[in-house]
Amino acid sequence: MSPLSHATTCRGQLSLCLAKGSSDKSLSNKAATSCSTHKNIHLRNYSFGKVKLNYMLVQNLSSRHISRGVWTSLATSLRLNGILPGGLIDEIGMYRNHQQLFVKVYKEVHHPPGVTVTNGTYSYGEITLHPCFHCTFGFLTFTLLHELIHAWVHQFHPHLYDGWDSCQIGDEFAEEGYKQLGGIYPSKEICTRYNLSISKARVHLKHFDEWVQRVTSNGIQSTKTASNKRVLTWNSLK
Repeated sequence: MSPLSHATTCRGQLSLCLAKGSSDKSLSNKAATSCSTHKNIHLRNYSFGKVKLNYMLVQNLSSRHISRGVWTSLATSLRLNGILPGGLIDEIGMYRNHQQLFVKVYKEVHHPPGVTVTNGTYSYGEITLHPCFHCTFGFLTFTLLHELIHAWVHQFHPHLYDGWDSCQIGDEFAEEGYKQLGGIYPSKEICTRYNLSISKARVHLKHFDEWVQRVTSNGIQSTKTASNKRVLTWNSLK
């Protein structure tokens, strides 16, 4: 089986969505949500006539306020706003008819109080975000940062993508990246507590980019934990 067709599932320390009718207290002692990297998601072919788009696409089907400009800048810092390396060498059609990153925000859904839900996925050039009716721009951006790292590893370190858990570096990058954008990491990991505004994030984009260049140039390494788990770690997040 080709590595590109291998499906994996990872669980990262992202945050709980605040379910309708629930309280912070009811969720504060819960674990974090799951993050999936299923690799068989069908993508739409976006193009103008015969000219394929060569920049990141964002489709928002929800009523959540987002900023395509801010999110595109985040992808640009990670060299993901353009034709993806994997898309250029795809010989088995895993990228369907696209070669660029596609971010899709689905319509909001209600969740029972305290339930653990999947907030984001990455799969062959596609990131999906799944908000509830309480998710803030800050929380969606935090989730996006996590998924962008899965995309970054997949595109620029493909030999480490399969067989090594990249959720840990996704967690760490999302938390520190959120702070670099001007956000204050919440004491309770609940979607309503991520209060980063679009205007504040926009002001901090240059600072974020400088930080990303340092972090990615320092690189990552593969290691095995005491329990023999294969994980990726940052050489430095400073």
